[in-house]
Amino acid sequence: MSCLRISRIAFVFLALWALSILAFVLPPAVKALPTSVDVKVNHAVDIRESGLLIINDTVKLSKLTDDGELPQSFMLGFPYTYQSNLAYAIAYETSNPSSRLNLDLNSGIGRIGFYGVNVNLPRAVYNFTVVFVFSGSVSVNVVAGDTQFASYNASFPAYPSLPQLASEISVKIISPTSLNYTSSSFEQEGINFTRTTEGSTNIFRHVKSNLTEFSDKPAWFFASKTGTVQLLDVDEIQRKIEMSSNEQVTVSDSYRMVNKAGELKEVRLRLPRESYSISAVDELGLIPDTGLKTEQAGVHTDVTITFNLPREEGDTVFLQVQYQLPWANHVTVGSFGEFHASLSLFENTEWVIRELAVTVVLPEGATLPASLDSGDLVSVQNAAFLSSFAFAFQNATPLQDKSFSFTYQRQIFWDSFRPTVWVGAFVLIVGALAGAWHVYQPPKEAPLPTAVIGVRAEDLKNFVSHYDEKRRLLRETESLETAARKGKIPRRQYKVRKMTIDSRLTSLSRDLAALRDKLRTAGPRYADLMRQLEVAETELQGVEADIDRTEIRYRRGEISAAAYHKLLEDAYRRRDRSQTTIDGVLLRLREETA
Repeated sequence: MSCLRISRIAFVFLALWALSILAFVLPPAVKALPTSVDVKVNHAVDIRESGLLIINDTVKLSKLTDDGELPQSFMLGFPYTYQSNLAYAIAYETSNPSSRLNLDLNSGIGRIGFYGVNVNLPRAVYNFTVVFVFSGSVSVNVVAGDTQFASYNASFPAYPSLPQLASEISVKIISPTSLNYTSSSFEQEGINFTRTTEGSTNIFRHVKSNLTEFSDKPAWFFASKTGTVQLLDVDEIQRKIEMSSNEQVTVSDSYRMVNKAGELKEVRLRLPRESYSISAVDELGLIPDTGLKTEQAGVHTDVTITFNLPREEGDTVFLQVQYQLPWANHVTVGSFGEFHASLSLFENTEWVIRELAVTVVLPEGATLPASLDSGDLVSVQNAAFLSSFAFAFQNATPLQDKSFSFTYQRQIFWDSFRPTVWVGAFVLIVGALAGAWHVYQPPKEAPLPTAVIGVRAEDLKNFVSHYDEKRRLLRETESLETAARKGKIPRRQYKVRKMTIDSRLTSLSRDLAALRDKLRTAGPRYADLMRQLEVAETELQGVEADIDRTEIRYRRGEISAAAYHKLLEDAYRRRDRSQTTIDGVLLRLREETA
């Protein structure tokens, strides 16, 4: 008898243990909507040419009876297979998009295999919209040829996943007119679309009645495009906004992107409408003005940047774009040294930016009187001379609000602070040198006679022409090495051409050395020009060596991407300065022969 009692007790404990395990494993029970509430959903799928996919589920709740009550929350979602592509989700009242609703992510909808969100409805909200932004749900296959051809394949949930029956689902698929529709899973199932064109988009519609609960039906949509394709996976963008005391706003954007489709020769970026003095630098150096094309497009300026060399599929693209903004459009002056600034963290793009970092550097002597009210703020530095603050975002999408404003203080005397310091330092140095001169005066020596030999116009012409030819051959050598590295010319042809160029360069260097010696003895002015030329050449050689070392260190992982771009930016600036000096010397020599 006692054994039987022990067995029953053990059975009870075992049952309680199993129930506790099931309570953790099974999803929480979902409170079903009252039967007196009718559910209708507008399921809009927006397929972008950039590879972005946005789903808008607009839910309409209505009472079937006068005594019915609207719910205080609503759950919906999609099959869990799409969860890895979800980048962003928001909810708002349909009639007022600025009125955001609290959204509980990954809350489940009552059955395993679904990703659900719970929309909190604090008051009687009849219509609301939930927006899902997906990245990587559109695959693109590019066929290279005389004319680039690409096929687009979008994958998405055919209908929203709901824990209850929906009386009507209005499906709308939106695609740009630049994509030519091929086929879809709806068509394969015999569903007839109503197709219309509105502006620059094609819209496909159909209505489904009585959608059962927990729909997990997948859908696909095929389209094609002929022409240039730009599909980029944007890993990181770093924006630096510098506000100077001379009323200038300078913006520098550093991009790290991966080319996901075919050969990429150019990239289209979106900048603020009033941007000016636009310049760009890629891994190979400064992009010439002929490689920058700007076009006003609504509230933005579209910039098309042609790379120095095309990028293959899978290549990582590093790009830095710098421009300026009008001070008066973004900063207003208040009382008692207060300045009110209104800027944009980033323009609305067609990308999902995995990491977006924005740093704002204030003018010298400026301070932030109060903390900024932003959950994305990561650091604030108030130093004695320079203050800055930074934001950081993960998976930034076109739907997020990128505008922000702040107020800082700066006293007027800061404008004269640095000139006063420099003048004071100059006076001290001059006074010290004058005192030392009075204490000790070196004995005067008669200057040595300097032989001045007149320079012939023919020597000047030969020097300039030889130098121009040397620079041309150096550029040709660089292009030849690039072509050989890319495999565009045979190795034997490269060796023969390289040997010919090296032989000619040796002869030119010998002739230039002799002409340089002649010009040095032609007077102090020519000697100074030769000195400037030698200093610029030495600096140029050092810059090229620094660039090579920076590339090697970055490939080895010894420096970060930010340090890599900063070192390259400094090197390119020094190289441009040296080349400008050389151009100036040659120009003065040409004027002598004119």
